[in-house]
Amino acid sequence: MPKRTTRKSYCRFCLSFCGLEIDYDFSGNPTKIRGDSNHPLSKGYTCSKGRNLLSFYSKNRQLYPINNKNRGSWNQILTKWWIDMEKIQLRCTPELMPF
Repeated sequence: MPKRTTRKSYCRFCLSFCGLEIDYDFSGNPTKIRGDSNHPLSKGYTCSKGRNLLSFYSKNRQLYPINNKNRGSWNQILTKWWIDMEKIQLRCTPELMPF
């Protein structure tokens, strides 16, 4: 039987990268997030966004790319994007390209 665990991580909401400790249940789902008091910079501090990261977690989160409501691989999606961008470049002048 899997055991409950606590893992160290960091918040990715801003450039402060505050240290976090995340508790996981027997199934590997996060159950609690708190500041890591041993983190050298944040020393246990987290802002309200970091403390509420669990509200953004979903077991049903998207783990793969979708194009036109069809599941695809990253390679397929990026290749299609690249081809579409080349078509736009051929139709447009350079100053009309956004990058």
